[in-house]
Amino acid sequence: MAFPVLESVTDTDFATSVTSMAVNMPTTVNPDDRLIALCHVRNAGTWTTVPAGWRNLKEQLGGASVGELSIFEKVADGDEDDTTATWVTGTGTSAAWQVLRVSGAHTTTNAEVTSTSGDVSDANPPSETASWAGSEDNLFIAVAGHSAISTTAWSAAPSGYSGFAQNGASSGGAACCVAHGYKESAADTDDPGTFTVSGSNRFWAAATIVIRPTESGAASLDFELSSSQFAYITDASQSGLDLSSDFTIEAWLNLEQLPSTAGTSFAIVSKDRDASPLDRSYLLEINSSNDKIRIIVVELWPVACLVLKEIRHLMGMM
Repeated sequence: MAFPVLESVTDTDFATSVTSMAVNMPTTVNPDDRLIALCHVRNAGTWTTVPAGWRNLKEQLGGASVGELSIFEKVADGDEDDTTATWVTGTGTSAAWQVLRVSGAHTTTNAEVTSTSGDVSDANPPSETASWAGSEDNLFIAVAGHSAISTTAWSAAPSGYSGFAQNGASSGGAACCVAHGYKESAADTDDPGTFTVSGSNRFWAAATIVIRPTESGAASLDFELSSSQFAYITDASQSGLDLSSDFTIEAWLNLEQLPSTAGTSFAIVSKDRDASPLDRSYLLEINSSNDKIRIIVVELWPVACLVLKEIRHLMGMM
């Protein structure tokens, strides 16, 4: 098991009063990435439109009911790269957004959030306990937002939290901002502590998010052709691949380009000697001439073509 990884942060600010907000998505998004959208608005209202695929995790009014922090979540399809998603609110407001892209999150378990608010005191995200009790490699995210006079209310995330980032917007002297930091922990509970205040953080709202790691055995590899990347095991290091009876090879794939475009066939699984002369036992590949799957032992059997940005299940029986 491994910790989920916060891969990128993409911010969008609305410095004028608006009701429709086209929020920037990360430049790179892969299938099953977890997207977490953090938003703090100056004027609290009701979200009348939430983009398809997004779920509302939490809404927390700021101290004295000024401003509001909203947190949304989506399991990515993989086609969100460099696009925008539009939220609509019934109340005109300035707003500060961050979209976090997290890889390695559990594919069927939603992120969980606990929130609170305050006024004059330092923004203090509450303790959060994951419902999946036990020692898993969890990712905790501490979030703070405020509505007062500062677009840079804080200078640091809570102690022990890394990756501090904040951004804000100001309209007519009324400002709002949002900030976060993250922490990897094998515990199921964490109480972040306070953000370090550098300006005014009045009317703050804060939250603690926990993201569960991917299922055991569900880890994936991301290979780049341009770097000639592959995974292998030497013959001397294995004892179970010298097969003498029927067997099946299976793989889940998500292609970023087709072999015909790359100009080379894509080997999925093979057992061979990478030397001269080449001794090949078996090979499951996608052929560059027609983008079809084939199994090589002695004969060739081309089957269905593949398409981009779809996760496909391949199986070869021998």
